[in-house]
Amino acid sequence: MTTTTNDNGNKDSTNVILFDRDWKYIHFTNSSSKEFFSMNYDDHQWKTINLPHYQVIYDSLIYWYRKKFEWKHKPDYQQHIYLNFYSNEDEDHQQIPSIIIWLNETLIYSGSLPKSIQLTKYLRINSDNILAICSAEGYTLSLHTRILIPRVCFGSIKYDDFNENRSRKRLQKLDYTASFDDSDGLIDVCIDSFDKMKKAVQHEKVDIDEDYEWVNVVGTEQPETETIVETGPIPRLAILMLIVGTRGDVQPFIALAKALLAYGHR
Repeated sequence: MTTTTNDNGNKDSTNVILFDRDWKYIHFTNSSSKEFFSMNYDDHQWKTINLPHYQVIYDSLIYWYRKKFEWKHKPDYQQHIYLNFYSNEDEDHQQIPSIIIWLNETLIYSGSLPKSIQLTKYLRINSDNILAICSAEGYTLSLHTRILIPRVCFGSIKYDDFNENRSRKRLQKLDYTASFDDSDGLIDVCIDSFDKMKKAVQHEKVDIDEDYEWVNVVGTEQPETETIVETGPIPRLAILMLIVGTRGDVQPFIALAKALLAYGHR
């Protein structure tokens, strides 16, 4: 039994564990027994070999390989573990067809080799694991094998506390007419586009952050913001007053002008 231990806490590089030693192998002329990938199967009569396994190809033979190992590794659900089959640069690159692989009695791969096969969710931590491989078309397992644990990549996205484009409002042009009534001395302001302005305020385009809190107003008092929407914005007026008369006649208009200035008009 092989014990595979990984105590390397460095996640900046790929950990490589050589996996060529202590395989069990046997061949048959015809065999499809499910016992060969069973956890409880007794393979002590099988021949012990190291990979790669070279032998003349016989189409009539079926090759079986088994490897028992204990995986001692601190669980890290961000990491992935792969079984990798490969050939060295000085060796012939050979495709091995009709390969079936089980790990702990679970079918994890069916196809051709070389290949990297993920073992992550099938491995038993701090316990025995049984890897079984069937080569059904007379090809031996003439490849090296290793365990690869790629580095874990971490990243972060920084969100600004305030996005200046989050609440970009569209300016609306106010269409109004101001007139003076000689009969009562009042200035009449008529906002011709009040309905359009009201719709624009209600449908103003604002990007809402999903982290904002919505506050429900309970009670009979009308919220100030709702009052603004209903009455419409108050325009800033530029008023020119030409007054001809005695000092007593002018005083009311001077008072009106001061009141308008106090509210921001000019």
